[in-house]
Amino acid sequence: MDTTINSRLAVDVYEAAKPRQEEEWFDLDGHRIKVVRRFDDESGYQGVLYESLQTGELILAHRGTEFDKQLVKDGLIADGGMVMFGANSQAKAAMNATEFALEYAKNNAEACGAMPLSVVGHSLGGTLAQITAYRYGLRGETFNAYGAAGLTADLHEGGSQIINHVRATDFVSAASRHVGEVRVYAAQKDIQALELAGYANDDRRFTDLRNPLAVVAGVGVEAHYSRNFLADNDLGIGGSITGAENAARYEQYKPMIDKYRADVATLHNTLALPRNVVDGVVDRARNVFAGRDMQEQPAALRQTGCALPASVDARDPAHPDHGLYVQIQQGMRAVDAILDRVPDAATDRASARLFAEAKAGGITRADHVLMSPGGAAPVAGPNLFVVQGALNDPAHLRVQVSSSEAVATAVEQSFERAALFEKRQAASPSQQMQQQEQGAPRLSM
Repeated sequence: MDTTINSRLAVDVYEAAKPRQEEEWFDLDGHRIKVVRRFDDESGYQGVLYESLQTGELILAHRGTEFDKQLVKDGLIADGGMVMFGANSQAKAAMNATEFALEYAKNNAEACGAMPLSVVGHSLGGTLAQITAYRYGLRGETFNAYGAAGLTADLHEGGSQIINHVRATDFVSAASRHVGEVRVYAAQKDIQALELAGYANDDRRFTDLRNPLAVVAGVGVEAHYSRNFLADNDLGIGGSITGAENAARYEQYKPMIDKYRADVATLHNTLALPRNVVDGVVDRARNVFAGRDMQEQPAALRQTGCALPASVDARDPAHPDHGLYVQIQQGMRAVDAILDRVPDAATDRASARLFAEAKAGGITRADHVLMSPGGAAPVAGPNLFVVQGALNDPAHLRVQVSSSEAVATAVEQSFERAALFEKRQAASPSQQMQQQEQGAPRLSM
């Protein structure tokens, strides 16, 4: 699933006032989503396994820190334990939920393989997503997660199968190292808070007087809210924090922001020093007695879902839809020219994402690639469109995606998504009919 849907599911799993029921279907940004299973463990762990009708993907969302509801279990036992002891009291329950999801994916397999499964989460839920993706070889996406790297000696920093989105001044995500790739975004109010706290946008480490705690007070706890990642948030940050403008602002103020996040990590490491000194010895002893070896590398990325074609890369001239991709890429370069910008990696990511949407929308020819005016979508930002047919023809085919979402999606992820749609569309008519009947809303008398 894309970042927009994953961020919404990472928020949806928090819903306690009106929790969704198992087997319930609901609409989410044009996707028909089913609740497969809810998890609620005595450790405080909660999660929801979702299924997409359109793609057949499974998404396991681990719930994050919820101080108002479970202060002791979440705040003191789980989060406090991570800082002081490098352990996560909910990790075992999260792994049990992941194993259930993998078994469900296998038991409900299509003819060509198990259903695709990924993991998502915010805050503590993001920690659990990093752990389970690492242990089971899954793709994951997190939002303001507390980094899992270093919680035990065999959870390592880096990698590419997990994408971690963080807001610049969020102190939770800054406190610990992450498993996977980290993408940082900065709102204008983040920069203002940093400047007020004495942070200079340069590489000085010891001569500028700065106070990280003042930054926390300046932006409040809002920097950690899960709704930072929703397009329709009320935080005054110009839509989702993952927007292209906020990504560019981080690059502009990278020295300033990196200093702040390093300061937060230093404060955290001071608290965690006793654990850091002994964790390697303790972990190795524990694993010797448990009879298992240390997992020094993440599990190999698990092959779930239908086997994809030998080449899913539409940039390959041998790809059957290479011509469609080239049309979209040329259109995106024309958009760049209008914006007076040089085509770059962001252009490639947007082209690939539009290609995936075009395949999902049944488009076979890109007659027009357009961007809406800047003010047309004040929440989500300008939208990108691919149109097949004349613009004034009511019967033309059209797909759209927000520009911020398009440039944030990895090229490989878009091509895999397009191939997945191709496989789903090739399913037998009876299978498609059954899925549509399952996902259709029912009339109430």
